[in-house]
Amino acid sequence: HRHSEPTSPKPSQTTPGHCEALVELQTQIDDLTPQAIGYLYDGLFQAGALDVFTQAVSMKKNRLGTLLTVICDPSHIDSCQSLLFSETTTLGIRSTTQQRQTLYRTWKSVKTDYGFVQVKAGLATPNGPILNLQPEYETCAQLARDHGISWKKIQWAAIAAAQPLYTAPYNPQHWKTTRSELDNSF
Repeated sequence: HRHSEPTSPKPSQTTPGHCEALVELQTQIDDLTPQAIGYLYDGLFQAGALDVFTQAVSMKKNRLGTLLTVICDPSHIDSCQSLLFSETTTLGIRSTTQQRQTLYRTWKSVKTDYGFVQVKAGLATPNGPILNLQPEYETCAQLARDHGISWKKIQWAAIAAAQPLYTAPYNPQHWKTTRSELDNSF
């Protein structure tokens, strides 16, 4: 029986995308209704949260509760914390600064049999190549409602229409740098 020799690690390659600082805010709540939490989600996104999520937790004295987590840019800490204090019963909020590696993002519309769908691309550098493509949920949902068909059928059509973008040379002039810029181009 021969054992294979360990291989030496490959030379380090540059990680795609860029690194950015984010803040994670967390609080545990045991006396807020699901409706109030839903209302809070909307307000937190308007206040600049990048993501909001909850997890069921067991708190002291075996009380069931909710761990509320908010991810935001450091510039939105104050507005998100103010909202957490004003819209919940929390008496304290924990914050942790984190680093996130993220791909550069850009948007484009692709034509499907059902209409145009916004597609988000993840780029290794600001000038490509494209590593990920994903149809935007809201565009797919609106077309599905308009045509009376399933959301996934629209999503599949958009994915198929976007496939050539993976191999086409990336030209930043043919893409939008923000989603709102793409919204305004229709």
